[in-house]
Amino acid sequence: MAPALLFAQEGEERDVTGPPRGIIGKPLTSPSTGATPGSSPSSPNGASMRKGSIQIDRLSTITDANVGLLTEGSGGFARDMWSGSERAVLEALLPKLPIATPSHAVNDLSRRLILTTAVIPSGTTSGASLLEMRLQRLLDGGRYDDVIGLAGQIPAVNDSPRIAAIKAQAHLLIGQVTEACSLAQSVKDATENTIWLKIRTFCFAAAGENAAADLTAGLLRDQGLQDDAFNALVARITTGAEIDLLTDYQVQPIHVVMHGHLGLSPGDKALETMPPGLFAAIAADERFDGTLRLNSALKAERIGVLSVETLATLFDAVAFSEDVLAKPLSNADNQDDARAQALLYRALKVSTVPSASAELMRKAFTLAQAQGTYESIARLYWPVVRGLAASSAYASVSLDMARVAVINGDQTSAFSWFDLARQSGQVLTSELTDMRVLLAAAASSEQLAWRAAEPYEWLGMGMSAEALNRRIHEILVLEGLGYPIARNTSVRMLKGDSHSMSQSVSPVLLARLKSALVGRREGEAILLSLVALGEGGPASLSSGTLVEVFGALAQLGLHAEGRRILFDALAAGQLDAAHTAHILRDMALSGE
Repeated sequence: MAPALLFAQEGEERDVTGPPRGIIGKPLTSPSTGATPGSSPSSPNGASMRKGSIQIDRLSTITDANVGLLTEGSGGFARDMWSGSERAVLEALLPKLPIATPSHAVNDLSRRLILTTAVIPSGTTSGASLLEMRLQRLLDGGRYDDVIGLAGQIPAVNDSPRIAAIKAQAHLLIGQVTEACSLAQSVKDATENTIWLKIRTFCFAAAGENAAADLTAGLLRDQGLQDDAFNALVARITTGAEIDLLTDYQVQPIHVVMHGHLGLSPGDKALETMPPGLFAAIAADERFDGTLRLNSALKAERIGVLSVETLATLFDAVAFSEDVLAKPLSNADNQDDARAQALLYRALKVSTVPSASAELMRKAFTLAQAQGTYESIARLYWPVVRGLAASSAYASVSLDMARVAVINGDQTSAFSWFDLARQSGQVLTSELTDMRVLLAAAASSEQLAWRAAEPYEWLGMGMSAEALNRRIHEILVLEGLGYPIARNTSVRMLKGDSHSMSQSVSPVLLARLKSALVGRREGEAILLSLVALGEGGPASLSSGTLVEVFGALAQLGLHAEGRRILFDALAAGQLDAAHTAHILRDMALSGE
C-alpha cells in the first residue's frame, strides 16, 4: 500500500529549494490491524502542554522546552526529577541512553524517562538541545508516534530545523508524506541542513518533479555530501532506470523511505548494520517483499516497537500452498527463517492432536533458539498454547513450555511445566537448574514453589568445580535479589576465576551513580543506571554491574523494573547457549 500522491498543478510557481506543494499522503498501516509502525501500546494520546512552560519567541527556550507526554500520574517520573543535576551531565548521557535493546524492560524505562514532563536543569551548556537529543533517541528506537507527539508539544517547531527534521523523518517512516513535505515547505533555514535537503529531494522525486529533485540533490553535492546510496536512490526514482543500488552502507531513515517508495530491499549487508528501530518501518510497509517484512517484524517485536498482535497478523497473512501446509515439519527446513516460523505457527493453530502439536512446538522453539528469536516466538505462541495442560503428551517440550510461560509472566503455569519436565526424564539436570534460576529471578521469594531454604540444596551445593564456575554469574545475581547462598558455596566460588571477561562499565559512571543516589538526584540516577546497562542490553554485563544497577533502581522505588531487567539478563544469557544445549541433550538422551 503505497502513499497516494497528487502532483502540483502545471505552471504553478515553484521554489526549487522547497518541497512540492499539493502532495497528499496517507498513513501506512499494517494489514487488518491499522497499527502504524513504531507505535507503542502505551503511547499517550492527547497530551497537553502546560501554560507558560515555553516562550515561543526564543529559539533556545523552544529547543530546551520542559515538555513531555507523561507525568508522574500517567507513567512518568516526578516533574522535579532533574533537581540538583547539572545540565552538562544530561548533555553527555542522553545520546547514550539505550532504547532499542533486546530487553523490553530497559527500553520501556528509557522511553518513560525521555517522555516525562520535567523541568530541565540550568547550568553550563555546550549549546546542545536536550529536546533534540530526546527526540533523536526516540527516532533511533523506532518510537515514531512518540517523536511526533513530543515534537508536537512545541507550537513553533518550524523555528528549529533540526528538531523539525526529526519529526519529519518520523512522519515519513509511517507513510505520512503530506505532513513531512509540509514541514519541509515551512521550516526555516532548511537549505543549510543536509537532512532537510534529502527530505526535500525525496519530496520532489516522489511527486515526479524530477528537475527540482536533481537540482536539490545538486545542492547536497555542492556542500560536499558524499552519500552514494542516496544519489543512486534518487536517480532510480527520477529516471525509472534499473540503476544498481548500494547493498553495503550505513542506512539512514531517508534511505528506508526511498527503498520503500521503490519497493526494494536495502540489501542483506546494509540490513545487518541497520539501526534496530528502522525495522518497524519496513515491517509495516506493504511495498516491501513479504519475507523481508516478516524478518523485520521479528526484529521490531524483539525491541518492543511492534506489538505481538501485529506480528501474529503478519504471520497469518503469509501465503503457503496446500502441499506445504500439509507437511509443515519437513517443509519448514526449505523456508526462510521467518517463513519457517510462520508455517509452524499456522500449523499449530489448527492442530488438534497433542503429539503433533508437541512436535510442531519443538521444531519452532529449536529454530527460534538458533535464530535468536526465542523470546519473540514465546510471546507470539503464548495466546495459542497458554491453555494447554501440562500432560505427558507434551513431555518433549515441557521445559520450553515452562520457559515460555515464565517469559510471559505466568508463574503458576511455569511451575506446572517445570514439574512435568523434572518427572519426564527427558531433560538434562543442567537444563533443570537453568529453569530454576529463571523461576527464582522472575518470582519474589514468597512466590516460589520451593522453600527459601532449598536454594542451599540446588544452587551451588553438590556441584562440581567446573559446573559451579559456570554458575557463578547466576548465583551472584540471585544473591543480589536476596536469595540465600550457602557459606561453603561462597568460599568455593572464591577459588574460581579472579577476573571476569564480561563487559565492563566505566568506573566513572558507577561512581557518579552512587553520587546521584546519595544526592537524591532521581532522574540522573535512572539515566546513569540505563546508560550503564548499555545498547547491548543487560545480558552482556557482569553480575556485579547488574546487581549494582538493580540496587540503584530498587532504591529509587523501581524494584519491579529492576527485577525484570535481571530476569531479561539471565534469560538472554541462557538462550544464547540454548541451541547448543538442545544438541547436547539430544546426544545424551540418544546415548551418543
